[in-house]
Amino acid sequence: MGTAKPTLPVGEGTPSLADVAKDPADAFSARASANRMRPQPISGAGQCRVFAIACGVGVAGWLPVILLRRGNPMAVATLKMLTLDSADARRDAEFWAAALGWKIAHAQDEYAMLTGPDHSLGFGTILDYQAPTWPNENGTKQFHLDLAVEDLEIASKQLVELGATVPEFQPGESWRVLLDPSGHPFCLTLAANWG
Repeated sequence: MGTAKPTLPVGEGTPSLADVAKDPADAFSARASANRMRPQPISGAGQCRVFAIACGVGVAGWLPVILLRRGNPMAVATLKMLTLDSADARRDAEFWAAALGWKIAHAQDEYAMLTGPDHSLGFGTILDYQAPTWPNENGTKQFHLDLAVEDLEIASKQLVELGATVPEFQPGESWRVLLDPSGHPFCLTLAANWG
């Protein structure tokens, strides 16, 4: 690329991968303070910049590290909406809007969509829709949603009042499986378990 690699000293204070993953800016700031240097920009465009930092773990010299302004530089796309097949799109949108506290952006018999803080959830009515089975030994459900709640019993009761059902088979004690009005399995988990 024609850009010369910066010569950076290797020394104490090299950030661990865990530090970098947690907060790249702070990790590099601590490294820079330890060596009285700043990460050196070597290229950058668009959503990210590449910096060279000293690496003291089995590598002499420099290590290019990508600092993100936003997003993941390796991503090809960004998930914006998940759409579920449904027996009744309007009904499922009402259920999930109440369950998640999201707004119904569009609702008609054939299609409905909710908007959340960062993503959207859509529902498409399918003629002769067949709900996935639970338990799902043949893998036909393919995915499910995990929801964090403060109390499993209280949240289960509230979601049943909104139209969910609690199947007899429950595979564990630290989470609860429910079915939405169209039969999609989803799990309630304790928010404290997510850290």
